[in-house]
Amino acid sequence: MVERELERAKNGDPEAFSGIVRSHQHRVYNLALRMLRDPDEAKDATQDIFIKLHSRLKNFRHSSRLSTWVYRVATNHLLDQLRRAKRERTRRINRPWKEVTHLRNDPRSEDPAVVVNQEEVRQIVGEAVDELPDLYRTVIVLHYQQGLSYREIAEILGVSPRTVGTRIHRAKARLRSRLDPVWRGGGIDGGK
Repeated sequence: MVERELERAKNGDPEAFSGIVRSHQHRVYNLALRMLRDPDEAKDATQDIFIKLHSRLKNFRHSSRLSTWVYRVATNHLLDQLRRAKRERTRRINRPWKEVTHLRNDPRSEDPAVVVNQEEVRQIVGEAVDELPDLYRTVIVLHYQQGLSYREIAEILGVSPRTVGTRIHRAKARLRSRLDPVWRGGGIDGGK
């Protein structure tokens, strides 16, 4: 069914392309949100990515899965956008870490102090991830927030799975060195 829809979309069927958009828009938006750190910019980027995908759909070769190709186009577009923003020295945007789904509050805890503490942890970790260079932040977002395997990330970025592993390892080392003083200082509030 996906194959048939893809072929129809490649032949210009707008309904078939709409189906592709519907099946990938949530993941593309989440990726854009985590990389760009601004919901409005993420929405605009998501639209731009699907426009780009539509114009390049005829170039899609079946050497990889459609979802991998979508992620590759989206990631490259977002990295280009980040590079442009860095060159232009645009304003720094705070990342909406409350929307990161894998860091949800413990549903078993109704203790307000625990909930507040979890929010503080989410914010501190989010800020530390934000400070990573794009090269490392990208693999962290794709692996831990989008749930992609090293192999899938390697395909998206055009590198080997070993390179992905190395980048994740280095990103985690940077995060550890950034966060260790916070944790060793007696917790989030620095032991105060």
